[in-house]
Amino acid sequence: MELGEILKELVCKIVDLPDEVQVSEVKASRSSIYEIKVNPEDIGKVIGKGGRTVNALTTIMTAAAGTQDRYITIEIIQPF
Repeated sequence: MELGEILKELVCKIVDLPDEVQVSEVKASRSSIYEIKVNPEDIGKVIGKGGRTVNALTTIMTAAAGTQDRYITIEIIQPF
């Protein structure tokens, strides 16, 4: 299972509308930026109080990426 798929599974478990979750990856040489798009009503759930949820997601993904010698950044993209 790829890292993007793992992240999407985790985010889908958090939100109320899992069908609207989109995860895209922007790769660089040794790093990846994962962009998460969710329904505007679910943004608060993904960020969490004080950013705790997104920090936990970053920690989990960093641990998973460590086996592949990659650095991970997670961005939440807010639709306009």
